Amino acid sequence: MGRLLKIEMLPEAERIAIDRSIREHRYMLLDEIVADLTAQGITVGRSSLHRYVVKLREKDATLATPEEGTIVTIVERSSGEVRLVKTAASAEAIATLIMTFRPNRPIS
Repeated sequence: MGRLLKIEMLPEAERIAIDRSIREHRYMLLDEIVADLTAQGITVGRSSLHRYVVKLREKDATLATPEEGTIVTIVERSSGEVRLVKTAASAEAIATLIMTFRPNRPIS
């Protein structure tokens, strides 16, 4: 496991403000995020912020919204490719579909 980023060591209130600003700027426009945080009295370096944005984006990708109540992780064994699928279908419905799948007959 990697070491903590400087932003992760800040007080919780500041991290919440940083997360909110990053999400409001849709994980882009680092200079605008830095300006927004500076206006709030939070000082962070641009490179530190960039590393944190990458980590936050990866973390947020695994979260589901209320209408996407189920997250399915698909791992292609031959290539190692990993995909996340967010769906409103229940976990039970997804499991049933997978269990009824026959390799020679695609799910319709």
